[in-house]
Amino acid sequence: MRTHVRKRIQRVGWILFFLVIWEVIAKTGMVSELILPPLEDIIGAFFGDLIHGTLLLRIGVSLAVVAAGTGHRDAYRSSPLDPRLYFPTACQRCGRH
Repeated sequence: MRTHVRKRIQRVGWILFFLVIWEVIAKTGMVSELILPPLEDIIGAFFGDLIHGTLLLRIGVSLAVVAAGTGHRDAYRSSPLDPRLYFPTACQRCGRH
């Protein structure tokens, strides 16, 4: 029983360590915020999409973009997952594209 508890504590410890390192790197600006956003932005976006009912849509669009980027060019064309239907500009954050 003790080894089971010890292993669980180690797992939680590694996860917390990873999250702390993530936050330090994100907050210090060592890596672009587009590559490694702060955890509060990720959690806020997750719950915001969950509350507004757009979480599954955004997951579907993301999966379609990944499929298109891996060589499946027609993966989302003419389908409800086409991101152009929901996001008229490709990058609303920077206003380009």
